[in-house]
Amino acid sequence: SLILQNPALLRPELNGQLALSHNFFYGNIGISNLQYAWHHEKSQTDFSAGMQYFNYGTIDQNDYLGNNQGTFYAADYSINLSASRQYRDRWRYGATLKGAHSMLGGVSGIAFLMDFGITYTDTTNKIIIGAVAKNLGVVAKKYNASNAAEPLPFDLQIGISKQLENVPIRLFAV
Repeated sequence: SLILQNPALLRPELNGQLALSHNFFYGNIGISNLQYAWHHEKSQTDFSAGMQYFNYGTIDQNDYLGNNQGTFYAADYSINLSASRQYRDRWRYGATLKGAHSMLGGVSGIAFLMDFGITYTDTTNKIIIGAVAKNLGVVAKKYNASNAAEPLPFDLQIGISKQLENVPIRLFAV
């Protein structure tokens, strides 16, 4: 599932692996992830396909005076395809294409996005350094067609992890 955070983490060792997770939260909120990875030997490329689902539950809808107007449903879906390749001994780079659909009450939006990631792995010192630029793309359908622009949630992340010596613990800093 870490592939959703940085596509450069996709590696040949994940060939044939299926990841499925669901987090239950209060208020009937839930997040589900499904990912499958495979390695294509001829192109020396690793691929992953998956889906992500955010269910925000049923939300009370009130007018500006606080009068209850009923409830509405909110959820986001994302279908993704990732690819990753090795560069020299210690580097990997990858990209993820995402199609996203969002429903907020009676309105919906659609976007096409892309993530780019890179990792540097020092196996001697058991350190991994990664960077990812997330959610570059375009809005194909706005929630409100009369809005001038609805920006996408661009996110730039840099992180480092260190595997401790003789202990099955890895420390992370983002």
